[in-house]
Amino acid sequence: MRKVVAFLGILVLSSLYAGPRYSAGAEPSLKIGYVDLQKAARESKAGKEAFALLKKDFDQKQAIIEKRQNEIQKLQGELNQQGLLLTEESKKDKEEVYVKKLKDLKRYIDDSNQELQKKEKELTQKIFLELVKIIDKIGKEGQYTLIFERQEGLLYASQAIDVTDEVMKRYDQQGNQSAQSAAPAPASSPPASPPKK
Repeated sequence: MRKVVAFLGILVLSSLYAGPRYSAGAEPSLKIGYVDLQKAARESKAGKEAFALLKKDFDQKQAIIEKRQNEIQKLQGELNQQGLLLTEESKKDKEEVYVKKLKDLKRYIDDSNQELQKKEKELTQKIFLELVKIIDKIGKEGQYTLIFERQEGLLYASQAIDVTDEVMKRYDQQGNQSAQSAAPAPASSPPASPPKK
């Protein structure tokens, strides 16, 4: 995520460097601000709604994983309890089913993790790009010389020049269009691991 923030920080700066244009001999006034992109993405109403959709997708996958885990544990219990009573052929069949279910579950967990990570990355990038457009507009309207990204090497800055709240306000007002298309939204914790034999 830090790489994305760094890249977008460059976008913010480069877009603001393009203007305003001063006439020859005029003394330009320096106006500086900063924004916390991660805060704007996570704490804005629009951002929260988008990530809530991803969380819903995560919860659905987690429920499927838990259901499959229970099936595997039940089958394992049957093998432990009935092992001596089963014929060699029946025991072999159950063991094959057990191994297949275990492999399928592991594959599903791996695929789900990759899918959720990809969705979260795409969602975060889309939200950040939306925020950069808003920051660019604020910069031009407010005649800012520079707007920095809070997380990228900014050791101190007065809260008086923090434009994060204004960015969040405008973002919520315009709605979260591209983020909605990327939903659902973050897998903050990995799905459960398959049960041990």
